[in-house]
Amino acid sequence: MLKLAENALVLYPANSESQAPLADFMRLLQELQLLGAAFEAQQGTAYLPGATFAQHLSFMGCAPAIDSALPSAGASTTNFYSLRCISSATLEFLGNQATRAPRCPHCNSFLPDWENQLAGWQQQAAPLFLCPGCAQTSPPWAWHWRKRGGFARTALWIHGVFEGEAIPGQSLLQALKNLTQSDWQYGFRVGF
Repeated sequence: MLKLAENALVLYPANSESQAPLADFMRLLQELQLLGAAFEAQQGTAYLPGATFAQHLSFMGCAPAIDSALPSAGASTTNFYSLRCISSATLEFLGNQATRAPRCPHCNSFLPDWENQLAGWQQQAAPLFLCPGCAQTSPPWAWHWRKRGGFARTALWIHGVFEGEAIPGQSLLQALKNLTQSDWQYGFRVGF
């Protein structure tokens, strides 16, 4: 089964509590023709880029080669674009081990032990992150993740996009905002 590229552009609501039912989310993305044919990957159901994929993203500096077919068995998926949608009842962390330490929303200090505090949050042992700089506590989604992490119930993953390679177009962000009644933001998941 195909393993999608670790590098990804991730779009998600700015309000981490905002959620779109998966059926509505999928319907919107299909109406926008962002999604192509579905296929099964190790991470779950994914989609080939749809007919308007390149119109909804702004690629920086180069014209991408957008494949409309799955890579052959054993081929690298590093430069293969694919899309995946999530809609979950619980908040999900959108980063990974390559995520940078977030900054405190109160004093802007770095949180060097963010991975330990995240593990406590995921185990529901510690619902708030404690800042070593000012001793204030805040929920993890309030911290400044600087486009390398975040939290969401609903998200669109565009695998195969390297950090800074592409950003979402305004028409896509506006369509997503109309769906969830919340502004959307984006970040990058970096392979490690």
